[in-house]
Amino acid sequence: MLVSNTLPTTATRTDWQFAYLANPDPTALADGTLTVTEEKGKRVKRTVTTAYAVQEQPCRGRRALLLAKAAHAGDLDTAVGLAGFARCGEVYAVTVTPGSVTCTCPAGVTGKACKHGIALRELIATADLPSPFPRGDADAGDTERQPPVTHPAVLVS
Repeated sequence: MLVSNTLPTTATRTDWQFAYLANPDPTALADGTLTVTEEKGKRVKRTVTTAYAVQEQPCRGRRALLLAKAAHAGDLDTAVGLAGFARCGEVYAVTVTPGSVTCTCPAGVTGKACKHGIALRELIATADLPSPFPRGDADAGDTERQPPVTHPAVLVS
């Protein structure tokens, strides 16, 4: 499943787009890949693309996701771009509730809205990012990601 959409424009970023590609393999480490593409810069315009591997964690009353920064490209000729590239491999914890998003990324810890947090909130709000936990088992504390096992009828002799 591929889902894409746009994000709101800010003073320094325009034309934000994101795409989420779900992983069809239920045994894979990541549930999918989130890619955020944005136009940055006031004088010199650059198209910056950042990719994150996404894995949902069980959590009560909210959606908790781990994002591993997998790639950063498009502005490696700037100090900000090199810092973004240097953070590849970092893992961020994103928590989404109906009214807010919190994140452990550099923007999130300073109280700013981060691009991947906004994208995940949009995906969850539009039901384009279904929970990998069957029947809402994440709220019950179940950590299993497989569908429930159906037992065959027991034969009585």
